[in-house]
Amino acid sequence: MASGSGGGKGLLVLLLLVIAGSAGGYNYHRNLQVERQEQGPRTLQKYSDAELVTLAAAYQSEIDQFMEIVTTASSKPVVVRGAARMQGRVREFERIQQGGEQLRALRGQLIDREGKLAQIEKEQAIRASHANGLALHMKRLLTINAG
Repeated sequence: MASGSGGGKGLLVLLLLVIAGSAGGYNYHRNLQVERQEQGPRTLQKYSDAELVTLAAAYQSEIDQFMEIVTTASSKPVVVRGAARMQGRVREFERIQQGGEQLRALRGQLIDREGKLAQIEKEQAIRASHANGLALHMKRLLTINAG
């Protein structure tokens, strides 16, 4: 009789372990999917850490250069040359408009570089948060998210 109840307890423990393992596996997979959804596409994932540092430095250098150019161009006063005839006024308007379009194009390039630098910094932050692999796996395994 004693051996029969011991076998039943062992089976119960085994059953509980299987249930706990299955629940943990399901929870891990679910948390991994939520994490990937929150992070979005990681286009820079294939680059090494050293390459990301180099890219970030290059983009920061370009941003500094564009900032200087945009600041200089923005601070220049627009000088309108007086023209007596209508044709002269139209040319002057086109000249001023062209200068404004060039400034907008420079600002667009600056914003593009800033966006790419932000992507690099986001990838670096994701990698930094994954630095402690065991803690990350335990978090995925044991965290229960509502939803």
